[in-house]
Amino acid sequence: MDHVTPVAYLALILWLPLSLFVFSRRGAREGAIFTILGAGFVLPVGLGFKLPLVFLARGQIATLSALVGCLLFAPRMLSGKALGTGCEVFLLPLLLGPIPTALTNSDPLFFGEHHLPGLGVQDAIDMSTTQLIALGVPFILGRRLFSRPRDLIPLFLFWVGVALVYALPMLFEIVMSPQLHRMVYGYHPHEFVQQMRGGGYRPGVFVGHGLGLAYLMSLSVMASVVLYRLRRRMFGLPPRMVVAITWGLLLLGKSMGPILYGITGTLLVLFASPKRQMRFAAVVAVLVLAYPILRAEDLVPAETLLNMASVVSTDRAGSLRVRLVTEELLLERARQRIWFGWGYWGRNRVYDETTNFNFSPPTDGLWAIVLGTYGVIGFVGLFGLLTLPVLLAAMRLRRLPDWTDRMLTAGLALIVVITALDSIPNVSGGGPPALFLAGALSGVAEGARLRRRSDGELTSARGGLAAGSSSESPPVSGVSRGAAQRPRGMTGYSIAVNRVASVPSLHA
Repeated sequence: MDHVTPVAYLALILWLPLSLFVFSRRGAREGAIFTILGAGFVLPVGLGFKLPLVFLARGQIATLSALVGCLLFAPRMLSGKALGTGCEVFLLPLLLGPIPTALTNSDPLFFGEHHLPGLGVQDAIDMSTTQLIALGVPFILGRRLFSRPRDLIPLFLFWVGVALVYALPMLFEIVMSPQLHRMVYGYHPHEFVQQMRGGGYRPGVFVGHGLGLAYLMSLSVMASVVLYRLRRRMFGLPPRMVVAITWGLLLLGKSMGPILYGITGTLLVLFASPKRQMRFAAVVAVLVLAYPILRAEDLVPAETLLNMASVVSTDRAGSLRVRLVTEELLLERARQRIWFGWGYWGRNRVYDETTNFNFSPPTDGLWAIVLGTYGVIGFVGLFGLLTLPVLLAAMRLRRLPDWTDRMLTAGLALIVVITALDSIPNVSGGGPPALFLAGALSGVAEGARLRRRSDGELTSARGGLAAGSSSESPPVSGVSRGAAQRPRGMTGYSIAVNRVASVPSLHA
């Protein structure tokens, strides 16, 4: 990054005031959506400010900016749920796990002349602080800002809107090659050869990598299909047109994995009921949680996957083979300190015994990185936050009587489980945006339980109205006073519903 432009640092610095402006205009929920999710589409990749306890890159800057915005403009929304309850219990291994990780890795490692330092108290503090800001804060904000399915509509609209905004930059890079990040911020965030695919280019824009952008476009496709199923116009455009645009942008990414995500999500949303969608998401969530065990016991059909990939492309089969081989190496390394991992400084990687310096092949799977760095404790913490909200929402779906509410909840569950699934072969699904989405799903699932209680209170209110009605109220011109005052066509029960119910129908 020898040629970083001042614009890159200026963008990072200005993200906080820009976010606060959005908070002041659009409120806490939409402000947090813009701040946490939008940062990945705008800010420079891999750049940041090194502070004593943490390195502030774009993800950390976004989450802290959202936290400041919520504290300034909607502090009451953060106090609605007790800290550490519900799915937030999985924050404990993330925040406390680095302590035993540091204690069990105080020994320095030597590979020939290459030396890796041991870990100490400062490293434990650094790791815990990083986990809190990058993973804990976005999950906590998502859980508190979303409690009803209708709260999710701005979230779906964001994914559609960002795809529409990205359409022209993606078309530009398809023709001119991925240059926008270099033109604005002064450097390529990844090796340029990785952006070449199928005899041409795949766009990265400010996301940084073509694969990462294609993954995000697959989420935009799913959001557009959910809103299409709800027959909702998006930014004044017909739903079918928006679905076609998002699908076109996904295909421009030229990445097989995200395209498969888009196909699966589209078919489920269009042709399956919310209940079946949720069952599918729950099964995938369980498989993601069990993947390290399945991989360790050789229960993953590696050869079958390779044969399927070779049908599509020999290049894709070769890429998959490298990933599987890398997983084997890192899993064997992780077994040596399985509970708390090796910590950072590259201690979790595999070194070539001949040269004593070459690292193992580049690691793509987030699960392998987390397992090797933080052990089983860290894996359970992170992937518990990504998958348990899906399972919780699956159990609570029946408590949502409205079909629109069920569709919105199931749609978000599919998006969240895709972020978890993508963490197996890639690292795209484990950052602040993924935790924010998982927190939002957790908040909606927990809200379903509270709405069940409200329904019980409403039934009691209905019985009270029936029991309290009598002929004691003097009639007015032969009509009861209540009937004279109520709008025409409304019964006493419908008036009670309008006064007591706190969740209006989305069909209105």
